[in-house]
Amino acid sequence: MSLEVNSKLEEVILILPYLVLMVTIILSLFIVYSHYISKKKVGDVLFKGNAKFKKILVWTATGLCLVYFFLEEGWFRYGILLLIALLPIMTDKFYVGKQGIKIGLTFIPKEDISHYSQVEDSNEIHIYVKGIDDKLVLSPELGYRSKRIKEMMDIYLDS
Repeated sequence: MSLEVNSKLEEVILILPYLVLMVTIILSLFIVYSHYISKKKVGDVLFKGNAKFKKILVWTATGLCLVYFFLEEGWFRYGILLLIALLPIMTDKFYVGKQGIKIGLTFIPKEDISHYSQVEDSNEIHIYVKGIDDKLVLSPELGYRSKRIKEMMDIYLDS
């Protein structure tokens, strides 16, 4: 009886890395697809930058990748680790476009944005969305000057 339980446990342990890998790949493909669809909905991009946004789905995929990395041996695990390391970088961006804002994996239509505020002497913008209590913090790339961002946001919300 004990031998039978041990052999089943060994089978599960041998299969576990591949199950984790399959879940990681499926989750990663979903993240990449969501990123692509959200970015496509934005339309013509007015400006972009880094967002300070919680992305639990991305960190879950990264954690699963680390589990696979420590359970499996060989060079393939380094490729998976590199792929998963790129997910947080790819989804950390925001895009302000003519149709709305893409932040993380989420698309926010222009109509849902109630107002914004800009941190004084900074490029940082706080966007307030109808139905969401917290502000969304956006940090446009350094190429955009704070006065120009203010002008673009005023025109953006008035149109």
